[in-house]
Amino acid sequence: MGNLYNQMDEHLSEIPLNIYSPVFKDMMEQLDRELENVLKNVYEGKFESGDIKLSLNVEIVDAISDLPYEDKETGEIITKEIAYKKPRFKYNTASTLKKKHEVKGEYDEKREIALEDDGFIARKLIDPQIRFSIEDKK
Repeated sequence: MGNLYNQMDEHLSEIPLNIYSPVFKDMMEQLDRELENVLKNVYEGKFESGDIKLSLNVEIVDAISDLPYEDKETGEIITKEIAYKKPRFKYNTASTLKKKHEVKGEYDEKREIALEDDGFIARKLIDPQIRFSIEDKK
């Protein structure tokens, strides 16, 4: 699989800020590692599925830097303080592997459900003739 990301060149005066930018190379490599881990665990049957989350915080912050330049009159290297706004990107990747734990059971007795004053009950089946005589007494 080829690398889609441009190589970071410190000498470039401009770097495009898009998802394919070299600025995001480390983030995308980390995301790729998370994907590989989830795929491996699901493929091997260790987990049923997985989720991967990528969080990207984008900020524009005020900054000040000293930039060296050559004085044209003296030829001396002088530093000048430059104020500027810079982009700051913070990322976080997280994966969750899902494993289902299930215990099944069943209640399947030959009992009749009935609503009594105190709530529902499951009672033994009674011979229909006896049942009618009990109901008549109520």
